[in-house]
Amino acid sequence: MQNYTAYYHTQRPLDGAGIVVVKDGFCWFALLLPFLWAVWHRLWLAFIGFLLVSMAVKTVLDVTGATGPFLWFPEAALGLIFALAAQELRHMKLMRDGYRELGPICANGRDEAESRVLALLSRKMSENRNDPLAYEG
Repeated sequence: MQNYTAYYHTQRPLDGAGIVVVKDGFCWFALLLPFLWAVWHRLWLAFIGFLLVSMAVKTVLDVTGATGPFLWFPEAALGLIFALAAQELRHMKLMRDGYRELGPICANGRDEAESRVLALLSRKMSENRNDPLAYEG
């Protein structure tokens, strides 16, 4: 099973259009194609930041005349760090864009996670008609 975090937008309908499910943990796509991943998820600051850091590392390696493993290791480490932090960057962007966290979801895939979120929302809506997403501490 995989862990996901569900978000809903405060100004959009809860019919699925205002719900986002983000997989927690390592992101292989962000490791292999970090620039494309950042653009795909509209993380412009992450794209620019990764581009600047990557260019700075490349410049330092060129100036120092690094060869062999010293040439590829810093870039590989930078990509690994980005892939580890990628989903957290998505979490932060969603919160900035007006989404609120519904909570963690464990599921076998994204489709199952989305269906669990919709089932949870429909249950909460039937229990509390005034504010279906009110905190029930």
